[in-house]
Amino acid sequence: MAAKNSVQVLVGGKVIRLTGYESEEYLEKVASYLNHKLGELSQISSWRRMAADTRSTLLSLNVADDYFKAKSKAEELEEELQNKDRELYDLKQDLVDLQVKLDELQRGQNANQGNRPNQNQNQNQNQNQNQNQIQNQNQIQNQNQNQIQIQIQIQTKKKKKVVL
Repeated sequence: MAAKNSVQVLVGGKVIRLTGYESEEYLEKVASYLNHKLGELSQISSWRRMAADTRSTLLSLNVADDYFKAKSKAEELEEELQNKDRELYDLKQDLVDLQVKLDELQRGQNANQGNRPNQNQNQNQNQNQNQNQIQNQNQIQNQNQNQIQIQIQIQTKKKKKVVL
């Protein structure tokens, strides 16, 4: 088990000692988040007139709101990632099917080479079309992989920002 870290932070104008198994930087980030929320709430004109327990409840509700919004977004991104994985799998299957067709066409072309010029021309056209389809699917696959990587990076950054 990791050692406990302890750090003094300033939250709402008061010095508080935070202790936990997270890094000191993380604990300071938690304090910074709370100060940011307190700063947002202090912009409300009636904030200063509220009782301390009401302000505390309002702060808690705002933190909970941020948490549930972030959690919902994370679930949404996870679902989107799963859909992209399924789509990528389907594209790979299509690619394999097209490669098999291309191989069959090439074998047929080699067997009939020279006998039927029109048939060879049609087979060449089919082969070119299949190769174009394979290239298009490879491009789509690469684009999907790039999107997935970007979404993972975004999610990772957002998870680091979410505090609770």
